[in-house]
Amino acid sequence: MGLAVTTWAQSPRWQELRRRPAVLWAVGMIAVILTGWLAAGNIRASQVTNDQFMPDMTRMRGAGEWLEEHAPAGAIVFSPHWDYFPELFFWNPQGRYIGGILPALQYAFSPDLYWKTAHIAEGNGTLTCGEPRCTPDNAEDPYTVLKRDFHARYVILSQTRDWRLVLTVRRDSRYRLCYEDLHFVVLELDE
Repeated sequence: MGLAVTTWAQSPRWQELRRRPAVLWAVGMIAVILTGWLAAGNIRASQVTNDQFMPDMTRMRGAGEWLEEHAPAGAIVFSPHWDYFPELFFWNPQGRYIGGILPALQYAFSPDLYWKTAHIAEGNGTLTCGEPRCTPDNAEDPYTVLKRDFHARYVILSQTRDWRLVLTVRRDSRYRLCYEDLHFVVLELDE
C-alpha cells in the first residue's frame, strides 16, 4: 500500500493535481475521515480489551456484595468466563462458582460441560451443546443446562463482554434480574 502511494505521489499526474488547492483539500479530508474511522474502531476494541485484560479493580464490587447480602451461603453462581472468579471470590467468598479454573482444566474435567460453557459464553444464549458444534439434534436450551448440569441458582454476566447473552436472558421470564450496574448483571434462575 505504501509503495503504491509513493509511486503515485511521484507521478506527473499527481504533480499536476497537487498544485490545485481543492484537490489537496479533498485528499486531506479523506485522510482525516479515514483516520477518524479507524480510531473509532480502535477505541471500541480497546474498551472490550480493557474490560477483559485491564479491568477496574472494583468493577465486581456491587455484584459481589449483592450476592454476599442476598444469596444463601454456598449458592452456586454460574460465570461464563473463568477470569471473573478471583474478583467474585474476593467480594463474596461464601459463594460457589462455576467456571473458576482455566478452560483447559475445565475440558480435562468434562469436555461436555466445557463445550456447554463455551457455547453459552460465546453465543447469544439461545442454544448450547456438549460438543464443538451445535446442531438441531444436539442443541439444548441454556437455562435447562444451567439448572440441570451446573445446578446454578445465579448467573453473573458482563454488560459489555456478554451483551448479546444479557439481551437474551432479559427477555426470558425464567431469569429474574436481581442486580445491575454499569459493568455486570446478576440474574436468579427460577426454581
